[in-house]
Amino acid sequence: MVLYKNQPAGMISFNRFHKLDNSTEIGYWLATKFVGKGIMQRAVRGMCELGFIDYKVNKIEIHTAVENTRSNKVAERSGFHLDGLIRASELLEDGYHDGYIWTLLKSDWRIIRGIVR
Repeated sequence: MVLYKNQPAGMISFNRFHKLDNSTEIGYWLATKFVGKGIMQRAVRGMCELGFIDYKVNKIEIHTAVENTRSNKVAERSGFHLDGLIRASELLEDGYHDGYIWTLLKSDWRIIRGIVR
């Protein structure tokens, strides 16, 4: 759960872990009244630290809907690289929607954090 001033503001989690490439995927949502405060960007950065240090993954992914501008900005501002478009990646009530896949490698994260090793 993501808290803001002791109020539940949203959720963030690792959705799945992949052994093949030693990666995980972050999923998140934020209540509308908390948007624009940098809350989710800070939560994503915290999850990256947890993933790279404690879980020792090499890559973290974020999957977003193409039209979800706010979610795409969170990924971009958190240092993730836009790898590409996944056509028809999600089925919603009004049909299939395309998605983006964003990734952050442990080596990228070390540079962002100023860690030399």
